[in-house]
Amino acid sequence: MRGYSVNARPSLESDYLYDKIASDVTALAEAFGMEQYHLIGHDHGACLSWYVAAEDAKLAVPRLKSLTALSVPHLDAFSDGLYGPNADREQQIASQYFTVFNLWDSASIKFNALYIAMALPLLNR
Repeated sequence: MRGYSVNARPSLESDYLYDKIASDVTALAEAFGMEQYHLIGHDHGACLSWYVAAEDAKLAVPRLKSLTALSVPHLDAFSDGLYGPNADREQQIASQYFTVFNLWDSASIKFNALYIAMALPLLNR
């Protein structure tokens, strides 16, 4: 995913739209000489992987051999659980952390709270 490195961070918000990030996935496959590949996405990456799969299905010769999406169901089902008449309050609450990633300073907000809560425990194993 884009934006994790300060020195390689795109400056425009539009550079983080799924069509741009999805092109990163296909560019990586091409860089490794993969004509076809399996794709695994977790959490927000699972959302992106569903997008990549939908775009890949439009190709004359699809490149995606399989998709494994972890933690996030198909985007239609996920959306149905978040919005509209079938919305599930518990799912809405559980998915609130997605909104944090829309903040321009989410990595450093509140004295690096995300880093301290999520990365440090992993690094201190």
